[in-house]
Amino acid sequence: MSRLDASFRFHNKCEKQKIINLCFADDLFLFAKGEVHSARCIMESLTKFTKMSGLVPSIQKSTAFFCNVPTFVKSVILELMTFVEGSPCGLSGLSRISSRVEVFGSVVFQLIVVRAGERFYSLDRVLDSISGLELATGGPLLLVSDVWADGGWRWPLAWRDSFPVLIHASSIIINNYTTDRFLWKDGDILSHYSLALAWESIRSREPEIQWVSIVWFTHCIPKHAFLLWLIMRRKLLTQDKIIQWDFERRKNMNMTCCPLCYSDYDSHQHLFFECPFSMQVWYGVRGKAGMSNVDPKISAIVEWLLLRSKSKSAGCLISKLVVAASTYVIWQERNDRLFKNQTRPPDIICNEILQTVRYKLLGVKFKDTASVRRLLDDWDIRGDDGRDNGD
Repeated sequence: MSRLDASFRFHNKCEKQKIINLCFADDLFLFAKGEVHSARCIMESLTKFTKMSGLVPSIQKSTAFFCNVPTFVKSVILELMTFVEGSPCGLSGLSRISSRVEVFGSVVFQLIVVRAGERFYSLDRVLDSISGLELATGGPLLLVSDVWADGGWRWPLAWRDSFPVLIHASSIIINNYTTDRFLWKDGDILSHYSLALAWESIRSREPEIQWVSIVWFTHCIPKHAFLLWLIMRRKLLTQDKIIQWDFERRKNMNMTCCPLCYSDYDSHQHLFFECPFSMQVWYGVRGKAGMSNVDPKISAIVEWLLLRSKSKSAGCLISKLVVAASTYVIWQERNDRLFKNQTRPPDIICNEILQTVRYKLLGVKFKDTASVRRLLDDWDIRGDDGRDNGD
C-alpha cells in the first residue's frame, strides 16, 4: 500500500521493517498510523483487491482498533471504513482475534514512573493523554530530564497547545547524584518495574477453567484434544447454530436434523452422546475406558472425569483418551455423512476408536505394576510394550 500512495504512513515502529499486515489462517491484520490519509489508502487498496480477486471483506466481521487517536479523526476514519470499533488493546497487543480486517492506530505507552531525587513523580496521567506525540527532538518521551531543565518544565509547544494542563504541572526536585529508576504503579502500590509485574497488572482475568486437564494432558492426541476443546466451549458449527444465520436452511429438514439418526436437531448435546447412533458408539467403548456406569451424556462424562482430573493413573489416562477419540470419530462420521454421503455402522466406529487408543498406548511407558499389567492385557498389549521397568 505504501507503494501505491505516498500519503500512507506506517504504524509506530513498523516503518523500518515495512510491516503493513500480518496474516493468521483466514484473518488479516492491517497496521497503519491513526490518520485519515492512511485509512483512505487502506480502503482504496482493499477496493482494488476486490476488483482483481472478486473477494469482498466482510464489514460485519471487520473491526477497527484505535489507540490514542483524536476523537474527531477517529470519527472520520470510521465513516470512511464503516467498520465496527473494537475495544482498546494494552501494550499494542490483541485482546482477541475475531475479525477479517483490523486497523490499528498509534502505539500505547504504558505507565512510567521515574525517581527524581527523593521524590517520586508519576507521569501516568500526562502520558495517557499524549502518548502518541513525540518530542521536538524526534524521539519518544523516556525520562523526566527530557522535559525538565533549569528548574522548570520545557514541554514542546505542540504539547502545551494540545494539553494546557501541562502548564500547571507541579515542580520537582532532581538529585543529580541519584540514579533514576523505573517503577510500576498498580493502584496505590509502587514497585520496581518488571515485565512480569506489568503483565499481571494489565492482563485480563477470567475464571479458572476446571476442565482444562481433561482436554490437554500428557500423551493426549493433539487433533482429538483440539476438537474436544471446541466441544467444551460449544464452538462446533452444528446445524442448530448455522440455521440462526441462514433462514433458508430451516425449510430443509435434511439441513436441520442430525445426519447420524435424522430424529433430532444436530447440536453439541445431541451429538455427544444423546443421539441414538452416538449412544451405541459410547456403549461400545465405555467399558474399555473403565466408565461402564457413565451415562451417554457429555455433561455426565465431564463430571466423571473432573472427579479424577488430578489422577495420574493409567486408567484415568485411558479414560481421557477414549472420550477424546470418541468425540473426534463421531464428529468425523457426522461430517462424512453430511458432505460426502459416506456412512459406517456403529461397530466400525467403535473399532476405529479402540484401535486409535490402543496405538497411542503402545507408545506410552507405564510403571510395571500388577494393575497396569491387567489394564494393558485388557487392551491386548503384552510383553514389554508400554511397560517401563524403571531401568
